[in-house]
Amino acid sequence: MLFFIHPGTRKVFIGGVSAIPDAVWMQQQARNATMRMEEMGHPVTHLIIDHDG
Repeated sequence: MLFFIHPGTRKVFIGGVSAIPDAVWMQQQARNATMRMEEMGHPVTHLIIDHDG
């Protein structure tokens, strides 16, 4: 499961669920989440990642 948390509002955005997430899937989920956040009036300015394989 991939999720994003907007720290200013503490809203959680579910990116998706995949048994075998690859880099392409992760990038698309990040794009989708940022678009949803910006549509809701919560601009994305930082991305913090943990580099988990």
